[in-house]
Amino acid sequence: MAELDNELLQQAVSRLAIFAADYEPRLEPVCDALRDALRDGDPSAFQQAVKSLQNALLRFTAPVHPAQPLQALVAALEAQGAAGDELAAIRRALEEAADGDELARLAERLARLCRGDGTASTEAGASSTTQDATRVCAALVAEILQQLMERVTLPEEFGVRVERLRLRLEEGVQAGQWEGLLTEVTELAADIRLRLHKERSATHRFLRQMDRRLVEMDEQLRGRVERSEAARAEGEAIHRAVRDEVDGLHRQLDDADDLERLRLVVRRRVESVNLHLSRFQALQAAQSEADQAELTALRRRLAELEKETRALRRRLEEQRRKALVDGLTGIPNRLAFEERMQQEYARWRRFAEPLSLVVWDVDHFKQINDRLGHQAGDKVLKVIAKTLSQGIRETDFLARYGGEEFVVLMPGTDLAGARTAAEKLRQRIAGTPFKYRGSPLEITLSAGIAQFHEGDDPRRVFDRADEALYRAKAAGRNRCELERLSGSSG
Repeated sequence: MAELDNELLQQAVSRLAIFAADYEPRLEPVCDALRDALRDGDPSAFQQAVKSLQNALLRFTAPVHPAQPLQALVAALEAQGAAGDELAAIRRALEEAADGDELARLAERLARLCRGDGTASTEAGASSTTQDATRVCAALVAEILQQLMERVTLPEEFGVRVERLRLRLEEGVQAGQWEGLLTEVTELAADIRLRLHKERSATHRFLRQMDRRLVEMDEQLRGRVERSEAARAEGEAIHRAVRDEVDGLHRQLDDADDLERLRLVVRRRVESVNLHLSRFQALQAAQSEADQAELTALRRRLAELEKETRALRRRLEEQRRKALVDGLTGIPNRLAFEERMQQEYARWRRFAEPLSLVVWDVDHFKQINDRLGHQAGDKVLKVIAKTLSQGIRETDFLARYGGEEFVVLMPGTDLAGARTAAEKLRQRIAGTPFKYRGSPLEITLSAGIAQFHEGDDPRRVFDRADEALYRAKAAGRNRCELERLSGSSG
């Protein structure tokens, strides 16, 4: 039984079982039995589960033979509207193919058909092959554009145009409509680029204007300093002149022997001192008036600069806020999560308080999109984001990581506490009544949980939580699984 205890074998079989269940939901109970037998290490149960899976495949996917993957691809192409002699011939040949060489040749023919370079015996056959390839490429382009718009956060002002594009893609684009649609996509991208260019240009203009005003203010301050130094030098000159007059007066007083002459000398010296003092007062008054005018102008420029700086700061903060918010759900996005993760990681390293991470994934989300369309999927994501937001603490941090995946950081929470909280959230989602256009939807989440341990970094913790999430999927979905540390038997 050693081979069944091998961890690699367990992972391989578990993941194959998940893929089989996703491809055909009716296979899920059989896949669960297969995983249970593998986990319990029971050879007879495992053998019986394999036989049950084989019988289920024969029952659900008739006819079953090694050509099944190629047949599924052909069916997908036909569902997209592809037709033609070459595709029909490949489909018939696949039904009769029995060995690997024949399947390899058919796979190459199918590849040439998808590339659009397949050979055909008639002009009509070549035309139909080209049409098939065009339909396949159109389907691929539509899927890529839809995924791109789901994952990229676009400015709010383009929301109506983006939603219109999404609706056109969901409804299906006919052969003659692609040129107009791609032109609209190109124009949208150009407008977004123009908007970003205008934002950058406005910021650059403001910074240049700020630099120019700062230079002017610096020149004014330097001029004021120079004038202050000149005034100080002038004041010192006046002080020396007054002192010289007073010294001269003292000498003449000592030498004077005539009262009338002494009176004339004193009057002349006093008048000279008054003249110097008047000059000094006039200089001070002029300097004070000039300083006051410059200070008033400087205060006005500073007020304008401060106002413009506040406006720029608000604009930049608003842009940053939008850049950190998921456009669909309104909760933080992956960029915001990465920033918060680094903050919590630094705090954890400093204070060593518990820190846990929960990674969520919506079960069977692709089937919702395929069956009901992307609008239904969007509504599911919005409701889940709102429900999770209402169910976490203020200190926790919820973000949409991408697609149908969410993450929650739980500071001050160990692994057991995180599991308890995650279970409550999982049950809350499972018990939430979802409806789309009057039809009920069963929505569940799976979660992987990991805690920071000594020597950890964010990448390692996320990987362990992601692996635990995969085990939750493998174990039947709608459940929470804990991390498995190296060396643990789990």
